[in-house]
Amino acid sequence: MQIIYRNEEKHLINKRQYEIIKKRIEKLFSVDKFTNEDNEYLIRSVYFDDYIKKSVRDNIQGLKERYKYRIRYYNSNTNVIKLEKKIKNNEQGYKQVINLSKEEYKELTNGKFDLLERRQEPLAKEFVLSMKIRLLKPLILIEYQREPFTLPFNDTRITFDKNITYSTKNLFSEKRINQESILDMIVLEIKYNGFLPYHIKKLFHVDSIQKMSISKYLICYKHSIGEGLL
Repeated sequence: MQIIYRNEEKHLINKRQYEIIKKRIEKLFSVDKFTNEDNEYLIRSVYFDDYIKKSVRDNIQGLKERYKYRIRYYNSNTNVIKLEKKIKNNEQGYKQVINLSKEEYKELTNGKFDLLERRQEPLAKEFVLSMKIRLLKPLILIEYQREPFTLPFNDTRITFDKNITYSTKNLFSEKRINQESILDMIVLEIKYNGFLPYHIKKLFHVDSIQKMSISKYLICYKHSIGEGLL
């Protein structure tokens, strides 16, 4: 299978910058077809880490090559659940993905893997081995609203991630997390294949926003242990 890396740029922006950028891209981009009436969808992800918190450490150290495991589903729809390995190489990334049943999801969020161990996909085997050898375990449930826009050229995708919350308890719960967003800012992500033409790049030229290495997992984990967010 050919691996296709996508370029990924992340920015942390305030609400004024968000309004300016959104108004600009609405003239060129289309709203993602899977959104609700508010042009958003809800993302819920359970992140896994090992006993030395490798994913946390790799991100803090700024390693160019790193990866993390998560289980993700959208709009509280547990009929479609995905186990993902998100692999980063500097500012490029790709995902390995398999679908999970609700029973597999529940079992994994309880730190068990009997059902997944029966499967033959390479990602399933790798994940189970990591749970056995590296003591990989579910650590945190992160929830946020995503406002996505798409453009066919180079499969360009713009997303605004808002109202970021988390829970470290009852990771299988299908109930919404009842707490305020831990971040006043909005995470802007720009993903594309190949290159981004200048006329698109300039849509994001607002004030002096800079590309940043932003991980919602790291932000929420640090908040959960009482450390600064950024």
